[in-house]
Amino acid sequence: MQVKGLTVAAAAGLMAATGAASAQSLDLADLQTVVNTGMSRPLFLTGAPGDPATRLYVVEQGGRIRVIENGVLQTTPFLDITTLVLGAGTNSEFGLTGDNEQGLLGLAFHPDYQTNGFFYVYYIAPRGSTFVFNGQTYDNGRSLVVRYTRSTTNPLVANAASAFTIMRIDQPFTNHNGGCMAFGPDGLLYIGTGDGGSANDPGNRALNPNDLMGKLLRIDVNSDGFPADANANYAIPADNPTSWPTSTGTTTTIRREIWAVGLRNPWRWSFDRQNGDLWIGDVGQGDWEEVNWVPGNGGPGRNYGWRVREGLWTTGLTGGTFATTGLTDPVYQYAHDSASRGGFPLGTSVNWGQSITGGYVYRGTAIPGWRGRYFFADFVSNRVWSVRGINGVATDYQIHTTQLGNPASIGSFGQDNNGEMYIVQTFGSPQIRRIVPSALSNSLSPADIVQIGGAPGPDNALTGDDFIAYINAFASGDLLADIVGIGGTRPPDNQITGDDFIAFINAFAGN
Repeated sequence: MQVKGLTVAAAAGLMAATGAASAQSLDLADLQTVVNTGMSRPLFLTGAPGDPATRLYVVEQGGRIRVIENGVLQTTPFLDITTLVLGAGTNSEFGLTGDNEQGLLGLAFHPDYQTNGFFYVYYIAPRGSTFVFNGQTYDNGRSLVVRYTRSTTNPLVANAASAFTIMRIDQPFTNHNGGCMAFGPDGLLYIGTGDGGSANDPGNRALNPNDLMGKLLRIDVNSDGFPADANANYAIPADNPTSWPTSTGTTTTIRREIWAVGLRNPWRWSFDRQNGDLWIGDVGQGDWEEVNWVPGNGGPGRNYGWRVREGLWTTGLTGGTFATTGLTDPVYQYAHDSASRGGFPLGTSVNWGQSITGGYVYRGTAIPGWRGRYFFADFVSNRVWSVRGINGVATDYQIHTTQLGNPASIGSFGQDNNGEMYIVQTFGSPQIRRIVPSALSNSLSPADIVQIGGAPGPDNALTGDDFIAYINAFASGDLLADIVGIGGTRPPDNQITGDDFIAFINAFAGN
């Protein structure tokens, strides 16, 4: 039956496995501006473990980390390392020109941040290897992962003198630097590196077992396995790979920091805060952008295929030492144009773009119908999409660009400590915008929790599928059953109690 008082058409169903059909997105959200002045090239936003959800940290490409406290951008930076960072535009400290892909690129807070005050930044610094182009002197740069410590007297300021180098990687070119970092559910630090730049990965670095570029790295920052090396202050997790299949059918030893290989430039990736699944947005070259997925219990050892493959398309370029069979397919890809490479393979969108910005699986409470959806965008075409990952398949593809007001220049998504999601607009008019529920989202029945057929997400209709899905979710403790807060009012509160059960039964019976 229809939910009373709504005139919106029901969602059109799941996207077929061939990608030929997709669900019609309900208008479930709007964008609310948080900060739109005072920032320079914001690239990332996050909260810190144990901090209030109203405190956010914003990474600026030029070398500053800013704090937003209760919706107000603080005047004093949390950290200012602009004199160390080789970033976009001419850096007067060095007399060099930085590439648009250089700068302060990543930030990760230690899981025990409230106790130790540690956080980690990834930035590009000069390394003395320069070249001249169009009269400008460029430095190839080196990637540094550096630990800093929060001030002991002011939680909104870091101790700039506490720098402690964790890792250093010299870059051969100025672009494809990666830079996204995050602590996994295992408490280890994961670091995404690009292939080192230029076109076609000329050094075949992404498939080189002795090169840290074009990889996802995994290290233990709580120990030092290289005491003699001042630029390697970390340890290797015992279950990182020790060898890898080669193209000749044998195995080869590998740099032990490496957790996954064959990435081109993983610009923003994230762990699902509920189940530990890893979602990677990997920027393509000339034809395909891709989304890769690793289940929370998936472990290391995946090869995503670049430079032999771009998405599912074979490039014709030769591989490196690693075997190029048994590659891990992307769960989703989209083309740069509708005619690209003769059509659209499995799980492909015809809605094009040219540079993917990876995002997050939504686990907030403000928009219950979005829970479990993975959101991503394209920096060039400004499109915003989402999919659900079900058993390793991207389904229920939806387009959100228009309903979110056509945001431009999306350099990153962000999450606060409540799991609510933000969009970071980098160029033009830089701003931070929170995704908030629309009036329609607030009007949907709390009993409308799945679509016809049982896929998660409301469809503006109450059926037996909703009833069965709710009973199963409540019995298993799945947060799908969390539809109200304590006392029976919305929004949900990430707890499953009798109030949820009573609210569901009343809503289902009353509509």
